[in-house]
Amino acid sequence: MKITVNDIKEWFGRFNDEYFGGELPQPRLMLSKASTRLGSMAYRRRRKLFSTELYDFTIRISTCYDLTQKEYRDVLVHEMIHLYIAYKGLHDTSPHGQVFRSIMERLNRTHGLNMSVSASVNKEKREGGVPEDKTYLVLALRMVNGDRMLSVVNPRYALSIDRRLGTIRQVEHREWFSSTDKYFFGFPAVRSLRGRKVKKELFDEMTGKMTAVKLGTKSTN
Repeated sequence: MKITVNDIKEWFGRFNDEYFGGELPQPRLMLSKASTRLGSMAYRRRRKLFSTELYDFTIRISTCYDLTQKEYRDVLVHEMIHLYIAYKGLHDTSPHGQVFRSIMERLNRTHGLNMSVSASVNKEKREGGVPEDKTYLVLALRMVNGDRMLSVVNPRYALSIDRRLGTIRQVEHREWFSSTDKYFFGFPAVRSLRGRKVKKELFDEMTGKMTAVKLGTKSTN
């Protein structure tokens, strides 16, 4: 889908009212050709006598990738969360720390969004260059404490990651899958043991519709 600045302005106004109670200031809304980020939120600082003021908030959405309208909207709301945290002066543990994740998970749950912590993308996802049969190598983990984890893994590192998993007692069960599901769009292709914690319902849904693979018998694009 091709988007315009007017699309972003319309969506921002609607989502500000529906998701943030109309509390967000109006930022500059811009399109970019960034190839490493789907979106970004920036601002400037100026010092006052006893405080620091943030101003000139700017949200940029990349048009370098062929996204659906829903995906673009999820990217915008992701950046609006960053704007909310900065504007309200909230202190988080990291750029995508506990405060960010709490807001993101609430909006995903209550409004049917599909935001993720990472807004980064791989260069192979350039507009016009995403093959319909793009296949991801997915690692699904059930942990002893009940957590569920999903990862998109760089195939070159899958065997070493799998061997390491065999020595970790906190892992109750591991399974490898191949998937073409757009849910994994934007997941980093990890080279080490990292994953995204998901709810059990989503974990069961995704693993139920993916194809189980045995390492060394199927490659990914």
